[in-house]
Amino acid sequence: MNILLLGSGGREHALAWKITASPHCSQLWIAPGNPGTAALGTNLPVGVNDFSAIRQECIEKGIDMLVVGPEEPLVNGIYDNQQAKDILLYREVDYLFTSLYRACQRLINCFRHYQFSHHDFLILQDDQA
Repeated sequence: MNILLLGSGGREHALAWKITASPHCSQLWIAPGNPGTAALGTNLPVGVNDFSAIRQECIEKGIDMLVVGPEEPLVNGIYDNQQAKDILLYREVDYLFTSLYRACQRLINCFRHYQFSHHDFLILQDDQA
């Protein structure tokens, strides 16, 4: 599967690292990417909100899946723009909210069984990452 990952931050580097570990990933492109993502795939000089350029790259590279890391292109309508053109679009935000919901549920369950004083503090860690 040919995959295009949008974004240039640490989140996208982590996504690129996991995506390239998948046996389903034939080739990974990252737009615009960063020096760290360049070691995992091919960075493209395309902005995350340049929907027409993203679409053109998808056609030229034979992209099967578009993964959106940052929130901004989602807010600006990339989901509707690309879905209308038959590209499989994975919204990383869906996973993020599901993971956050599960973490909150675990936290709520902990609170139910613990008596707090004003001197207590918590350290939260997601052990399922």
